[in-house]
Amino acid sequence: MDPSEIEAFASVLSVATQKVWEVVTELQRSEMGSDRPPSKPRDVKRKQRGGTTMPERAGGRLSGKGLAKRWHVSVRHALYHKDGCWYNNLERFPGALFDPHGYLLFQTEEKYRQCKQLSIAKQTNVRGGSIQDIPGYCRMD
Repeated sequence: MDPSEIEAFASVLSVATQKVWEVVTELQRSEMGSDRPPSKPRDVKRKQRGGTTMPERAGGRLSGKGLAKRWHVSVRHALYHKDGCWYNNLERFPGALFDPHGYLLFQTEEKYRQCKQLSIAKQTNVRGGSIQDIPGYCRMD
């Protein structure tokens, strides 16, 4: 397996783990006799975009944290950019760079720093495009 296949597998595994956790939580809730649905986070609004529901910050802006939660991506640091070409630097790992359509997951700081398509200095810039052009990008729509 090459590194991009491993990162893609880790991403799928993360999503599967989250789904299992949701089922277990729902079973526990039903065993305790609670019919009430789980509450939505207070700081998240929902807005219809292109047939999918996207989590948004108050004020109508998407966030990496909101997308990580929506897409069940288990990361310690999530950053978002609308065009997928410029980000602050990831500081905690696993970490992911998000755009409106998907994300690029980095399990370790070493993998992040070794990514040849990224220019990492004071900020992270994608060389010649967006994160969608980088192997391992996971498209969610």
